[in-house]
Amino acid sequence: MDKFDAMMAVLHAEAPKVSLRFYHVIVVDKHFEVFSRIWVMAEIAKGQELELSQHAMLFSGAADICEEEITRVKETLDIRQCTASRKEDVDAILDKIPDKEQFNERLKGILFNEKSGLLETWSAERCAGFFDVIDPLKDLFTQWDWHAPEVITIGQESTGKSTLMERLTGLPIFPRDADLCTRCIIKVKLRRDRSHNIRLLIEDLNNGKEKGKEEEICATVKHEDIGTEVMKAMTKQVRLEALRAEHQNQSQEWYLEKVSSKPLQASDGICTKKFLIVEVKSPTAPNLDIVDCPGLVAASARGRPSDVVETTAS
Repeated sequence: MDKFDAMMAVLHAEAPKVSLRFYHVIVVDKHFEVFSRIWVMAEIAKGQELELSQHAMLFSGAADICEEEITRVKETLDIRQCTASRKEDVDAILDKIPDKEQFNERLKGILFNEKSGLLETWSAERCAGFFDVIDPLKDLFTQWDWHAPEVITIGQESTGKSTLMERLTGLPIFPRDADLCTRCIIKVKLRRDRSHNIRLLIEDLNNGKEKGKEEEICATVKHEDIGTEVMKAMTKQVRLEALRAEHQNQSQEWYLEKVSSKPLQASDGICTKKFLIVEVKSPTAPNLDIVDCPGLVAASARGRPSDVVETTAS
């Protein structure tokens, strides 16, 4: 269903029936391109019409970029210049707006009103101040076995989970190009720290609450290389797990020698024994864990492992 604004109205009407409240979160990319998409503009306007609680989540760690982009959007925003994958969608939305200039002014009010605008109320300094208060308590929380908040995505394959996670973290981490994109659990550990560093690790899924069981893959990874390194590590773990299942009781050296580094295919399975950890330290990062899980598969297609439905469900 591509009429997203209509779906918002349905969800808003149905949520109270199951004691839920419907919120609208606008995840904003680094260069604010989301505000050039006509469906996004239609959804924002619909959210205001429904009086939804709306929140904008901006790219973290780039306050100077955000300020520049907010100014640019404020000066250039025009519903008539927005785009969509299909021209028919643009035409259909514009046809429903009798006065485009009035609609533009309404959108600018929603986004830039000094007191209530979604973008004007955003403040990197305010967020930083919040973490300045909370972060000194993290050692105390650890004594009580409390952990950083965790966001976990679970859903069907190819529904945008990895794209959402990438926008939340602001890092090109999550695989999106291959069939069955995410082949193992990927956990991003955002940590507020004076240093800047990205580290890649791997851990057994059956470690439970044991600490210090992570195995370091890369001590330092460049921002632009993190996606490539994650894909390489994921490919290796998928292939190692398949090798161990096919050739049991071999030495670790034997498995490492035999493992293939060729790109994953649809016929390759999912890594169920290990998960990858991307540890991100930055002075502007919140203490937050974000977990991307392999997508659920409703039915096994030709060329895929016969047990893929059961594996992704478990």
